[in-house]
Amino acid sequence: MMKVGRAGRAVLARLLGSLLAAALACAAVLNPGPAFGSEAGEDFLAVGGWPADSAPRSQQPRTPPGAGQVYFDETFGTTVRQLTGSVSPDVGFVPEYSKAGAFNADGTRFLIRGTDGSTQLYATDSLTSVGALPLPEADLEPRWSPTDPTLLTYLDNAESGEIKQFSTATGQSSVLGSYPGFGELSSGAEQDHSRTGRYYAIHGTEVYDGAGTWVSTQAFVADLATGSRGPVTTLTPPVPGDFLDYVSITPDDQNVMVMWALTGARLYTRDWSLVRQLTDWDEHADFCRMPDGTDALVIAHYRPDPNDQVVELIPLSGVGSRVLWQVPTYNMALHISCRNTDLPGWAFVSSYWDGIGQRPGLTPFENEVFALSLESAPEAPVVRRLAHTGMTERADYFDEPHATVSRDGRVVLFGSNFERNRDSEMFADVFAIDLRAESPAGPSLPGPGSSPPVGAEPGITTDQTLGRSWPRRLSRGRHMALPRQTDQGQVLAWATATRRTCRVRGHRAFAHRPGRCRLRASAPAAGRWRAFASTFRVRVPR
Repeated sequence: MMKVGRAGRAVLARLLGSLLAAALACAAVLNPGPAFGSEAGEDFLAVGGWPADSAPRSQQPRTPPGAGQVYFDETFGTTVRQLTGSVSPDVGFVPEYSKAGAFNADGTRFLIRGTDGSTQLYATDSLTSVGALPLPEADLEPRWSPTDPTLLTYLDNAESGEIKQFSTATGQSSVLGSYPGFGELSSGAEQDHSRTGRYYAIHGTEVYDGAGTWVSTQAFVADLATGSRGPVTTLTPPVPGDFLDYVSITPDDQNVMVMWALTGARLYTRDWSLVRQLTDWDEHADFCRMPDGTDALVIAHYRPDPNDQVVELIPLSGVGSRVLWQVPTYNMALHISCRNTDLPGWAFVSSYWDGIGQRPGLTPFENEVFALSLESAPEAPVVRRLAHTGMTERADYFDEPHATVSRDGRVVLFGSNFERNRDSEMFADVFAIDLRAESPAGPSLPGPGSSPPVGAEPGITTDQTLGRSWPRRLSRGRHMALPRQTDQGQVLAWATATRRTCRVRGHRAFAHRPGRCRLRASAPAAGRWRAFASTFRVRVPR
């Protein structure tokens, strides 16, 4: 599932009633095909020829070639295939999420999500569509079994709140566990299965007060082997104004990480005894496996002092935290994927401009997908730059790249709008960087300190931000305050085109119907700052 959930548009009855569609989907997935890729432990990135410098690189302007077509990224020497073909702004296609494994246990199949909530199955050997799966169009959090390549789990909130299992061999679903009384089940959409797939952390409906402030939710760990659950805890804000981002089982099944938007990550046992505080901030992260087999949280971190952004490695043991990499400029948002479980020691990172305020000049690593070694250090960065994403600014959540990687590290999926229809978050497609061939020699690249390419924007040293965390949900009947200005004082005006879901009055947004609320911030030019507009998405749950 994605960081911000997708509300389903079609009812379950219609899906289940389509016997022909189900039969076609079953027939398409009965034969998983041959496995592919490197042997576990083969570190092809360590000796690969992909660029490892830190110089600015201009994207080559291009039109997306169309579904099933291939292009060559001249800058980084990689082959990229367009997998999907959105034909209108209404429905696009995206990777599930960076930290959600798209690939099944043997690497032969992977999932792509439609922005309408549909779930699409693809074959890895040919990078072609197998067909849509007969699953509800909703906030499912579909997750492959880590041991059985034909099974995946998903959340079904149509009735009492169930965790179900779908078999691609039979095309049928079965109930793993039913958990009535908790309302809408979720993990916050940032959880993948542990290495065994036995336990899954869950929370229920989130409670807000009359002012729209987050109050609490109930949480527990589900045992998918027995259908039972562990003790229930009530999660409440550690400090006033804080709110829950997500809960996640750790890769070794032993602990649950609770991520708070303002106060960061806390590690608990499965029965909710506090183990330790991991971070005091909340940014994009993933659990990564070190070459020695231990687990760590790799997480982006904006540091107000000294006003920079870094990627940090925090062992779950609590010992040995360190900075891996310093981001060239802190207006760059990062997503991290360590789903390369058969290739430990690397994190795959995708980047994009954060979408608010002044665009910087040409920045190294911006709008790129690259691999970052877990042995890296700021003074000696170890990176493999793999591809540009084909975009320079996002319309909204769905066309952020959200790159996610195969278990062997050989195929990397990312999303992009390729500069099409920037006013629509739906106009996005999925692309695959295919690294299964021998490592390329890579293009001849000028070294650090060389002149930027002709036509590059002049550099701007200061960025604008909203200066606050952005909520992911706003309950029906509630409202939220909207920022009046950026950190640098540029006055913001707010509007929305999704008036069926929410309304804007001055600097407040009001939610009145389930769906996607898109809030657009704009500001005129002021002094050294250019005019800008950017759209933010908030989900109004059922």
